[in-house]
Amino acid sequence: MTNSNKTADIKKMTALAMFAAIAFLSSVVFKINVQFLTFDAKDAVIALCGLIYGPLSAFGVAVTAAFVEMITVSHTGWYGFLMNFLSSAAFACTVSAVYAKKRTLAGAGLGLVMSVIMMVAVMITANLLITPLYMKAPRSAVIKLIPSLLLPFNITKGALNAALTLLLYKPISRALKYLNILPKKENSPTNSTVGLLVTIIAILAIALVAAVFMLVLDGTVSWFSA
Repeated sequence: MTNSNKTADIKKMTALAMFAAIAFLSSVVFKINVQFLTFDAKDAVIALCGLIYGPLSAFGVAVTAAFVEMITVSHTGWYGFLMNFLSSAAFACTVSAVYAKKRTLAGAGLGLVMSVIMMVAVMITANLLITPLYMKAPRSAVIKLIPSLLLPFNITKGALNAALTLLLYKPISRALKYLNILPKKENSPTNSTVGLLVTIIAILAIALVAAVFMLVLDGTVSWFSA
């Protein structure tokens, strides 16, 4: 292995550790609570990692962030670890896998739509299989929660993470290039009008979905809470 390859590997490992740390911190600093369910932004952080470094890196960061949360601040044990990991991996690995095949704005958009669908499907299935064991409740009680709570919550959660990912991808990738962690591409053409439009759409989507969380799902915000 050449020195340049070793340097690239060190930079990548440093970036992955950074993404894992930010994902963990995002799960502690800010949350939206809807009954016994919580939203935090770590799925978006891990998705950003996946868009830059690929789905396998996103998978590894998802495992790491969920495990660190379990052994530090979480009170839900292996149940919480599994649910957190499944949510993050379903969302981040899906969008990054699609984007790896089609590295365009359209590919990113398609990947984000598919990631929301995948995450919702995985989490509904996980709630049906795991939640009855954790809450010691009959599965029929969980099924009753699907249309009124589980489905709207997970759709809203996925939409907010998708909007955050869309908003933050370019600034994060530029920051990593500025720090010389990512290689700088020479003369890569950028369309400022398209970039501005994407930013506006993402901000409007974040505002809309946040309103759904707070006004429709009756969510509450908590800061620096386990």
